[in-house]
Amino acid sequence: MAIMSGNMSIYSDTRKLAEWCRKEGDFSPSLCMDIEQYFQSERATKLRSFASIPLIDSSSNGRIGVLNIHRNNTGLLEEREPVKIFYPLMQPFIYLLKELIDKLRLEAGREKSGL
Repeated sequence: MAIMSGNMSIYSDTRKLAEWCRKEGDFSPSLCMDIEQYFQSERATKLRSFASIPLIDSSSNGRIGVLNIHRNNTGLLEEREPVKIFYPLMQPFIYLLKELIDKLRLEAGREKSGL
């Protein structure tokens, strides 16, 4: 959702993610079942809530990727308006991350062209 909408998405309880997929998304029943089984399994106990922040290249408005921040308890950013507090605080970190990705892309382009 974050990459498609360009907005931060918050999932405060991953055990309810499959329910959201069934009601709000266009996902196959088997995928919803896989999501439900995974987040109810022992493997997912360290991932009970998360926020997804889109990384968008401001110069071309292209989408680079998503930064996911995970918590091992439910309720990540459950305060009334997390975007007002958390998202602005993340902006310097997001900026630096995008700069690093740009440098990696530039370096990869140089290596490809033999420079």
